[in-house]
Formats: sequence, structure tokens, C-alpha cells
Amino acid sequence: MVGADGLHSATRRQVFGSVPLAYLGAYISIFSVPNHLGIDREEVMFSTPGHLVFAYSTGRSVPAKAGFTFASPPLRYDRSDVAAQKQLVRDAFAGQGWEVPRLLDAIDGADDFYLDPLSQVELPRWSTGRVGLIGDAAYCPAPASGQGTSLALVGAYVLAAELAAARGEHAAGFAAYQARMRPYVDRNLSFGRRMAKDMVPGSRLTIAVRNYGMRTLRYHPRKERVIERVTRPLHEAANAIAI
Repeated sequence: MVGADGLHSATRRQVFGSVPLAYLGAYISIFSVPNHLGIDREEVMFSTPGHLVFAYSTGRSVPAKAGFTFASPPLRYDRSDVAAQKQLVRDAFAGQGWEVPRLLDAIDGADDFYLDPLSQVELPRWSTGRVGLIGDAAYCPAPASGQGTSLALVGAYVLAAELAAARGEHAAGFAAYQARMRPYVDRNLSFGRRMAKDMVPGSRLTIAVRNYGMRTLRYHPRKERVIERVTRPLHEAANAIAI
């Protein structure tokens, strides 16, 4: 049996017991909103200390996605009470400027509302007996990494290949899967921790420096080199395995 049931995996809990999540200091909420900003294959962001709001869309004629990230100590809330979670997001962003109030107005009508901590899953092994784990259930890198889907798809592919090569010897297949995936997973966990620190800026100076850099990048005489240097850690993490 393969458990692919996410950050809060019931399969992991039943097989490995209670595994503490590695909390990275912030929460993220994402849901669909009307595309009143006219976003077309781009992303816009608004930051204040401890808060980041972003919105993106694949085209002007389709709804946008709005994301709300905020620094916080670990919170206790009922994961089955969506209304209470929506209020938690409202409270966290009360009084924020820009388009934040209008984006929040769409929260009640959103049927795809999501809220979770920026957390990682760190396990010494991803299988026991005839049960294995893939994706966030085994090695969630946190949404800040942008690599969760890639890890899940690559993990499923590698596990299938190794189980097939093992010809029914599931223990050997699981061991080979872990050996091939571990360096790739570790690189992405490290990248996720780094990005979580950047995702929720802690001071107005940090925000000002970042915004200035983004606004002036188009005029930089070596902007391609700057972009390559900034995105290099992502490319290295994304390509840390050959399949």
C-alpha cells in the first residue's frame, strides 16, 4: 500500500505514529477570487512586515488565485471548521491596505479555500513492511518551495520503477526508491526552508530593498545574469535527480 495523503497523512500516523511537523514560522491561505485586477499570466504582490499577499492568474478571462501568508506562532484551530479558518485569515489581515480588503471579500464564496502552516515532513525512512509513502505524506518541502507537486510526481515515478525492477521484492523496491530520492528530497527541503524565510519579510527595510530591486531589474545592464543567479537555487533543487 502506498500512502499519498498529504501533509496531515493518516497513513503516516497509523504506520509511523505521531510525527511532529517541522513548522517554518508562517501560515498560508489560497483561494479563488474574481480577476478584477485583470491579471494575465503574471503575479502581483503586496507586503507589510510579517504579511505577504499575492494574486496570479493564467488569463484575464479566468478567475485569479489569491494567497495570504503571515508569520505567526503555531495556532490551534479545528481543521474541519472552514468558517473559523476563514475568520482566522480575516483577522490576520485586518487593516491591511492595497487590494487586500477586496480580495478578502471573496473568501466566503470560495469553495477551494485552503489554509495550512508552512511545514515540512522529515522522516528517516518512508516505508515499513508493505506500506510506503510518497509526496507530502513522506517529504513535504512546504509550499514556500514551489516543489511539492514535482516531488510527488517524481517520487511516484521512481517508486513505480523500483518496485517493478524488484520483481515482487517490495523491501528491495522501497529501499532503492529511498536511496534514489533522498538527495533530491534533502535538496528541496533545504530550499523550502530558505524560501520560507524570504516569503514573509520581517521589516520595512527588507521590503523596500526587495521592491526596489524588482522595479529596477528591467533597466539592469546584466539583468539576465542577475535572474540566473537568483533562480539558480531553484533550478539546482528541481534538477537534483535524473530519471
